[in-house]
Amino acid sequence: MECNMKRISFLLVIFLVIGFFGCSEDNQPAAPTVNPPSDLTASALSFSEIHLTWTHNTGEVSFVVERSRDGSNYSPLAETEAEEYTDSGLLEGSTFYYRVQAVSGGATSDYSTPVNATTPPIEPSDLTVTDVKSSEVTLSWRDNSHVEDGFRLQRRLSSAPIEEYEEIVVLSADVTSYTDTLVEPDRGYNYRLHAFKGETATGWSEEVSAITAIVPTDLVASVISDSEIELSWTDVSSREAGYKLERRTAEVEEWTVVEELDADVTGYNDSGLDEATTFTYHVITVLEAGESSPSDPVTATTMPKAPTGFTAAQDENSPTTIILSWTDVSSAEDRYELQRKIEGPGQFQAFANPPANTESYSDAGLMVNTTYIYRVRAAVGSNVSSWSDEVSISTTILTPAQPSGLAVDSIAYSLVVLSWSDNSDNEDGFILERSRERFQNYTVVDSIPADQTVYTDTGLEPLTDYFYRVSAYNEFGDSDLSDVLRITTLEGPPTAPENLTAPDFGYGYIRLRWDDTSDNEAGFKVDRRDAPDGDWVELLSIPANVDSCVDHTVSPVTTYNYRVHAFNYIGVSDYSNVVEVTTPIGPPIPPTNLDSVGATLESIEISWDDNSDDEEGFNIYRRLPPSYAWGPIARVNADLTTFIDYDVVPATAYAYLVNAYNEAGDSDWSNELIVHTPVAPPGAPYELGVTPVGLREMELEWMFDTDDETHFVIERRDDQGGEFDSVGFAPRRYYSYVDTGLVPDEFTYWYRVKAVNGGGSGDYSNIVEVQTPQFNPPSNISATAVRATEIQVDWSPGPYYIDHFILESRDEPEGDFEQITDTPDSSFRHTGLIPDEHQYWYRVKSFVGQYESGWSDIATATTPPIIAFQDDFEDHELDQPPGDPWEYDNQDPSYIHVSDDDQHEGDQSLNFHDPADNDNPAAYCRVVVAFDDVGYGSVDFWLKLSEGGTFGFDALSSPEWNTGIEYLCWFFPNEIRTNNGNNWATVNYQYTPDEWFHIVFNHDADEDVFSVTIDDEVIFQDYGMVFGRPINHLWWLCFSDQNMDDAWMDDLFVRNTVEEEERIMSGPVRRKSAAPLFWYNPDNLPTSGNR
Repeated sequence: MECNMKRISFLLVIFLVIGFFGCSEDNQPAAPTVNPPSDLTASALSFSEIHLTWTHNTGEVSFVVERSRDGSNYSPLAETEAEEYTDSGLLEGSTFYYRVQAVSGGATSDYSTPVNATTPPIEPSDLTVTDVKSSEVTLSWRDNSHVEDGFRLQRRLSSAPIEEYEEIVVLSADVTSYTDTLVEPDRGYNYRLHAFKGETATGWSEEVSAITAIVPTDLVASVISDSEIELSWTDVSSREAGYKLERRTAEVEEWTVVEELDADVTGYNDSGLDEATTFTYHVITVLEAGESSPSDPVTATTMPKAPTGFTAAQDENSPTTIILSWTDVSSAEDRYELQRKIEGPGQFQAFANPPANTESYSDAGLMVNTTYIYRVRAAVGSNVSSWSDEVSISTTILTPAQPSGLAVDSIAYSLVVLSWSDNSDNEDGFILERSRERFQNYTVVDSIPADQTVYTDTGLEPLTDYFYRVSAYNEFGDSDLSDVLRITTLEGPPTAPENLTAPDFGYGYIRLRWDDTSDNEAGFKVDRRDAPDGDWVELLSIPANVDSCVDHTVSPVTTYNYRVHAFNYIGVSDYSNVVEVTTPIGPPIPPTNLDSVGATLESIEISWDDNSDDEEGFNIYRRLPPSYAWGPIARVNADLTTFIDYDVVPATAYAYLVNAYNEAGDSDWSNELIVHTPVAPPGAPYELGVTPVGLREMELEWMFDTDDETHFVIERRDDQGGEFDSVGFAPRRYYSYVDTGLVPDEFTYWYRVKAVNGGGSGDYSNIVEVQTPQFNPPSNISATAVRATEIQVDWSPGPYYIDHFILESRDEPEGDFEQITDTPDSSFRHTGLIPDEHQYWYRVKSFVGQYESGWSDIATATTPPIIAFQDDFEDHELDQPPGDPWEYDNQDPSYIHVSDDDQHEGDQSLNFHDPADNDNPAAYCRVVVAFDDVGYGSVDFWLKLSEGGTFGFDALSSPEWNTGIEYLCWFFPNEIRTNNGNNWATVNYQYTPDEWFHIVFNHDADEDVFSVTIDDEVIFQDYGMVFGRPINHLWWLCFSDQNMDDAWMDDLFVRNTVEEEERIMSGPVRRKSAAPLFWYNPDNLPTSGNR
């Protein structure tokens, strides 16, 4: 590669030199023609290699290969004389572009047609079958790529050719496992996998195979003997060719085949095994395609070999001993287990475990004249052999005969005299046994000489049941026991209490405790004496069944002796043991009269009466009532009777208790004392600031930290050296105050603040000097004429609150001002003025309380001129369009009434006539009245319509004819229809054809109502007509030519605002026109309409 790059660099230098110096056509030969390579192909060999091939089309040439990542920016890659090249070390899943240039003798060809190829992702590896079940196969693999789009997994039957692979799933990137659940049981399958990115894929992985054979279930191993194990299982497959049974031992971990069995076989006996050996088995289903995985394993351990030749014989020297013998045939036992039972229906009982390799055992201590049955087996751990044959043997001994007739001769509360019959002549003596229970827990009372048949048993408990039996004995053993005799002793005096102790005592008491050994006492007597030799005196009589008492009559530091005895109606018991007790010293007498000597902000002194002469000191306790716990605060010496507590704070209640103490403990408490420390004055406010918030108001704000005030006192003075006076209070935790009623206009005040509580007043805050604001006249006064007889006056009141304003006016330049209003507002509408360019002057001043400002500047305004318009039309038939719209004919500015002449004929009316009589339904004639920003108002006129005529009126808020429609009103022969831009409404009305009627359309801005009046009768009113903008541009009067031959209009009268005085004001009529629109089209008017 390095040589190729150097050669490319050399060629580039040659090209540059040739290009720099040039070769003229006159003195240099022409460069040879080099044809570009053709048929360039690129194919990915692996995730890191792309192989290129091409065809050269010139003689001896070399080739320069160039590569690009984006298809635009190429860089040299290699130079070769071959017609192929392999580009290696590439990134996986990446697209590369290539082109080739031929080089011959210093000349280069054009580049070949570029080609591209994409390296595939890195192939996945380690495809593995991780789990196989009868209906699913789980696979896993290693994902070696970082760029793949996913994986394709294919499957085929193991018996099918490789061409029959089918894709079963497409998986997402980074997935490394999949469980195929679409497999059938008892089948063999092969799998392969590749990764892909876009259309590029890796090669296929190596194949893996899996067999979905159904594993046999319920495998059971049962031990039959020391050399045989029986196995069974459940056949759950329908396609097996057979089964393979395998086993292994702990010593040999490799599985060995026990037997290969036919199909449908479900059991096998494995024999010839070693004794006491553990075997593990599993079974495998065998198919034509292969084998299933093994079943779950089971284990079984063969028995050890049972002993043989088992015998039993009586010991010659001991008739109650049996000698057992057997032959040890096992090499694995760790012990033997021997069992026996007495002849009859009873159960065998284990009695001995001789060690391994033993072949005999002596069973001693057996019952005489009894037949025993024995058996033996070998054992290793919990594994045992079968039992040996059973053997039977009897113990035959000459023992004495059984005594009989056991009876009571006499009885008392502590003894009994017994007798019996002696039925034997060979006894060595008798054994007498006694128990408190009939069938168990007998103990030997005595061994009685031969031939004696009476015995006195003493030391018995009164009123107690006893059971007796007797047997004879000799050298050969004991006779059978006699019948059991039950006796009940008589009642006697109680038994003596025992273990008298004094477990607890003090300087004023001794507690005694004893063991009550009797159940028939009527009570106990407690005796006391002064030690060591005083006379015993009965102290207490205690009820029955009580085992303790307390003597409260003792004195401190004194020695006493105590004893106790029980009694009943028969007599008294013996005395208990004597216990000696010395009482300790006692605690002192409690102090009294705990009282307060005095309390300050920093301390409390208390005193008490000392009533004891043996105290070691006094304990002083304190708490903060009512809820805190008591706690010690001091311990003072004996004989002191006062204490000063310096750990206190002001304004707090403290409770005290005192007791005396010595080595014996604490006395009782004194009386409880509650003492209150006085309240401390509060701290001083700080950072007092004062800010004007009105011409006569100051706001004070301050800081305060101690939170112990009840209120604040605000003080003020208005003289540099004068006295401060209180002007107000602020409640607790309020750190501001507004001082009112001050003198305005730069009057100087001084302020200070102090906190107050039950302890008095705290220190003052800092003193603040401040001036009230300047009291300036109102500013920015303006006056604007808004109607013919109205002027709007506005002014700025200033930054502070003003109580009211006085506004004055005059209508002569040098005249006197007169008050026209006293108002709290900063604006005023001056009405009832002289219209038609009459000038007015205004000034205003402010008032706060009794104080007033100077006058403001003077503002002036002039009422607008009165302009009226009325048109008495000339007689004119509109059978031909006029040349131009009529121009405005200025009238004298005077008030004009609409004519009340109802004959409007002759030269003073405008006739709309269609000579063609074409009844065009889309033809209209409009009279357009336009204003220049005139506001609300009305249009009225006289109208006469021929039969079937239709007339309309539109009110607009835009200078364009087709926008801003706010209201529509149309007259039909039998009704009026109106629309306020939202909904249509209908009013019943019928006009009389060919007769004049008077129409007024009016919009009252103040009342916000639109009305239609015909012949002085209101036909329609619509309240709440909030148009959002004034109807200030166009009024349209429209005549439909449909079904109408003639219409007349007269006395058109337009005004922009109608006052009560019916004056006309504000704004000239700018243009009026009349024409049938279907033949006349002036500027800004439609050619036709369907309004």
